[in-house]
Amino acid sequence: MFYGENIKLLRNLHGMSRRSLAVELNCSEQTIGQYERGVLNPKMKNIIDMSAYFAVKSSFFYSKLPVKDTIPEKNIAYRSRDRDVRKKTLEGSTKLKLASSIIEFCESSFNLKASPLLTAIDEVNSIKNKQENSDLSKNQIESYANITRNLLGIKSNSELLYNLELNGVYVIESDALSYADAYSVWSRNNDNRLIRPFIVLGNSTTLVRRIFDLAHELGHLVIHYDVDMNNLEKEEFLRCEKEANEFASAFLLPQNEVSSWIKMVIHKGDPDAYIPVKQKYYVSLATAAYRAYELGYLSKQENSRFFASRYRKHYVYKEPFDDKMPLTKPGKIMALFEIYNKKIEPFSNVLNDFSIEPQFLSDVFCLPEDLITKLVTKKPSYYNNIIEF
Repeated sequence: MFYGENIKLLRNLHGMSRRSLAVELNCSEQTIGQYERGVLNPKMKNIIDMSAYFAVKSSFFYSKLPVKDTIPEKNIAYRSRDRDVRKKTLEGSTKLKLASSIIEFCESSFNLKASPLLTAIDEVNSIKNKQENSDLSKNQIESYANITRNLLGIKSNSELLYNLELNGVYVIESDALSYADAYSVWSRNNDNRLIRPFIVLGNSTTLVRRIFDLAHELGHLVIHYDVDMNNLEKEEFLRCEKEANEFASAFLLPQNEVSSWIKMVIHKGDPDAYIPVKQKYYVSLATAAYRAYELGYLSKQENSRFFASRYRKHYVYKEPFDDKMPLTKPGKIMALFEIYNKKIEPFSNVLNDFSIEPQFLSDVFCLPEDLITKLVTKKPSYYNNIIEF
């Protein structure tokens, strides 16, 4: 049986219109619509062409795929000043829907502990329910950031990515993420219960930027997990972004620690004076100064001098020590695949169940295709049992 909705899934994954796919297949837009509605079955040549173009097996179009609708598009929190990126959420949600389904398929063979972020959300909600005003104050955000940092057991910001992955967050890099710095969302089951948190990162150019992006998205996952982002007015959207920024600053630079290191910053209006803070906390000079200003440790004049000097010294795009801090890469997803291949069954079976090729998996998870190819050609010794991961 031919499944026309699988063509639509692939189009959405690649952000393609019916017209653009029609051009690739040398047919009409109307024909693509008929394929997707199941009114017309494609010729074998078109099946072969689509298989090659989308890196799937021919059986992809004749299979009821184990893909679950676990990603609510409306709850995806994009980090961007451009409000128009909401139009692109379909592409992002489709990619995460596929990623979540493949991860869930592999995770079903393991006993996994619930993410501490679920506990953080419970504690945050407990505090929210005691507040009369729905708007978050800075003190509340400060409290939420401290709760989350403590539950995750953060010792050093330099290990934030590793720590988040260790605590159940799936982090994916995206080479194509040019319209936003990052985005995040929780996958959910049929009862709308939160299952697993995802953060998708753009091409961060520096480690400190990547760490701030992670902390910002963490704020969305904890305090905005149930917000309908699609229906926010511009002011509401900007408020959510501001709250996530404040969460990130408080998370990376706890207030009690700021009161200690600010005493060692003699010239508060000089960006170079914050270099030791950057080296210890892995935050940008601007983040350190902004946090100190928000807590009242910098005067308005000192803050103005800082940012004027930052501009004169050309620190807006590149700061001191940026090249001394290597960018960290996500590793949890590849580790899951490798353990599955070693302990459960050949990973090639996963590709067969989803009727996809290594390149497809590489595109969804932004992993090097050669790593996936090596994985599926290994001869694993596996066990048909449930194991701890």
